[in-house]
Amino acid sequence: MIKYTSLLTICCLLALSSCKNQAETDDGTGFAGMSAEDNNAATFNRMNIHPPTKQNAFAPAPLTDVKGTYGIDVSKYQKTIDWQQVMDDTSEGKITFVVHKATEGVTYLDPNFKKNFADSKRFKLKSGAYHFFKQQRKAADQAKQFIKNVQLDANDLPPVLDIEPGCAKCKDVELPLKTLIKGLQTWIEIVEKQYGKRVIIYTTERYYSRYLKGNFPNNTFWIAKYNQTPPETLLLPNTEPERATIWQYTHKGKVNGIEGFVDLNFTAEDVSKW
Repeated sequence: MIKYTSLLTICCLLALSSCKNQAETDDGTGFAGMSAEDNNAATFNRMNIHPPTKQNAFAPAPLTDVKGTYGIDVSKYQKTIDWQQVMDDTSEGKITFVVHKATEGVTYLDPNFKKNFADSKRFKLKSGAYHFFKQQRKAADQAKQFIKNVQLDANDLPPVLDIEPGCAKCKDVELPLKTLIKGLQTWIEIVEKQYGKRVIIYTTERYYSRYLKGNFPNNTFWIAKYNQTPPETLLLPNTEPERATIWQYTHKGKVNGIEGFVDLNFTAEDVSKW
C-alpha cells in the first residue's frame, strides 16, 4: 500500500510540474482547449443549416440564409504556406481573411509570423494577428510583447486576444477569476490605445459561457465551436454587446497550399469594413 501511495504521489507531482512548466514557459505551444469535435448534424432551424459535404468544406452549412465570408488562422504548425494556392482554392468558398499567431506570453514570437503576415497581405487577403494570453504572466508585459512585434495598419483586421486553458493539463482558470478578468482588460486597454481598434476576443463557447460572459461589453468574440450548430450569439444585431463576429467551426480543415489541417472560420460580417 505504501508503494502504491508513493507511486501515485509521484505521478501527481509530475503532472502538476508539467502544467506549471507549461504555464511558465512562453514556448509557443499554447493549448487549444476545445472539447472533442462533435460531428453530429445538429439542427438549428433559425439559420437553416445543413452539414458539410466533405472534411475540407468551407461552409459549415452552407448557411443558406446568411451571407458571409470564410477565413483561416495559422501559426508555425502550418509550416510553409503557398498563398497563391490558398487564393486559388474555391472548393466550397473563397478564403478572404487570415489571422496569424504573432505572440504568446512575454517572450514568444511565432517564427513564421512576420513572413506569413507580409505574404498574406501581398496577396490581398484581409490579415490580422493574435496573442495567446498566458495567465501566469503580467498582462501589461504581454501587451508590450504584442505591440513590439505587430504593426497593423488601417486596412488590417483588429488585434485578437486568445484566452483559453494554458496547456492540456492546466486548469481553465489558473488565477482567481477576478484577477484573470482584470488582466485581460488591462491587455485590451493597452492594445486598443495603441492600434485604435476594438480587440476581438477568441475563446471557446464553453470558456466564454463559464468565465467571460458579461465582462467585456465593448468587445466582440471569435468563438470556437466544433459542430454543426453555430454559437448562439453569432447573428445578434450589431447593437448587442459581446456578440460573436467569427465562428471557428473546425480545426481539421483542408486548404490547398497548406500542409496538414488548418482552422476554418466563418463570419456573417463584411471584413473589408473592419
